[in-house]
Amino acid sequence: MRSRLISDFLNSLTKDESFIELKKCCGSMAWVAKLIDQGPFQNDDELKNAARYCWEELDRAQQLEAFAAHPRIGNLASLPEKLSNTKKWASGEQKGIADATEEEISGLARQNDNYFRKFGYIFIVCASGLTATQMLDMLNERLPNDADTEFRIASDEQLKITLLRLGKLTHNE
Repeated sequence: MRSRLISDFLNSLTKDESFIELKKCCGSMAWVAKLIDQGPFQNDDELKNAARYCWEELDRAQQLEAFAAHPRIGNLASLPEKLSNTKKWASGEQKGIADATEEEISGLARQNDNYFRKFGYIFIVCASGLTATQMLDMLNERLPNDADTEFRIASDEQLKITLLRLGKLTHNE
């Protein structure tokens, strides 16, 4: 159970402290700056609506910056290379990989490489609660998409991740 509202927590921070906390939620510097400028927040609904609005206002390069902050699905070894302050969150979000078979891990690695070659960025999916099989199925389903369709899907998935992480700010997870 949260000890306090996320909006109250963020409102109590300095801009620099807010930047550090919000960067845990989304790797886009522009999103973080835009959201800070939207505060203070009356309540968590207002905060989440502002987070969505700020995400939708980003250009492609700013959204790609957020994508690049993630490890590849199934590649938990790459976590230290990414934001060290989200390692625990990303590990938990990808915990469905823990029970994966070698075949699933191999398939995820292979298809992640194919995805990256085709689209130029890593496969973005809100992996919380998904098994390795489900993630691999989603990757396989999305790989045939055209570039514009896939970018919209990846963008929507990134927003889901961002909102999920925003909800974790006042948790000790």
